[in-house]
Amino acid sequence: MLTPMKEQQFNSFCRLMEVSFPPDERRPCEELKALLKHPQYTVYIVQEEASATDIKAFLAVWQFTSFAFLEHFAVNPDCRCSGVGSAALNELIGLLPVSLCLEAEPPTD
Repeated sequence: MLTPMKEQQFNSFCRLMEVSFPPDERRPCEELKALLKHPQYTVYIVQEEASATDIKAFLAVWQFTSFAFLEHFAVNPDCRCSGVGSAALNELIGLLPVSLCLEAEPPTD
């Protein structure tokens, strides 16, 4: 189940961001922390059942009037190929009152 990220989950979010994206495709953790105060930016997480801080996946979303932009989407390497990502993306689509825009980068290296 997707929930907005809580402050105690920030470090897990940052770690997953760092292992999932190359440096030029992610923001520094300090910048991410400041960005969480922006009213149009929300990080949704899929939480590990037995942990209050560890997460299975996150979706970082900008919500605008006519669409939402999924800036970052990552699944914990230990949870990949388990359906967690598909379920999270489908749930997000159901939560949003507007169309969701995804950006994809072609693999070049």
